[in-house]
Amino acid sequence: MTIEAWVYPTNGAKQQCVMDFRLQNGDYEPRIDFDNTFDGGNNDGFVFFVGNAARAATTTLALNTWYHLAVSRNGGVWRFFLNGAQVGSDFSLTTNMTRRKLSLGTYWDARGTNASYKFQGYVDDFRLTIGVGRYAANFTPPASQYPDG
Repeated sequence: MTIEAWVYPTNGAKQQCVMDFRLQNGDYEPRIDFDNTFDGGNNDGFVFFVGNAARAATTTLALNTWYHLAVSRNGGVWRFFLNGAQVGSDFSLTTNMTRRKLSLGTYWDARGTNASYKFQGYVDDFRLTIGVGRYAANFTPPASQYPDG
């Protein structure tokens, strides 16, 4: 499977969910946060979680800038990419993730009305591909919108 999108954060406040596939806390489904708390509140960056733990993190990213994010699973190997470059190491998890519920811009439970957990920015060209792990190595992100079909 592959999950990808262009993401444009506009505020570095706290922990903000870009996308979440969980149905409840503790699920193994992936999620991506824009987070300045992961490294003690010093830098804004994206954090990729799968298997109920953080697997890769970026730091010192600029606000008001477009970034291409991609999560790709080939077999049981997960990879996280920022602007086409892999972040962190390969991670193996073969758990069958059958209980998917996509939440864009917020956590699975929407964290009530607490806006500080909702993603502050823009998400464009979100694409979910089931059955195809598009990226197994560094790549050049698409320069235009995805083709229809």
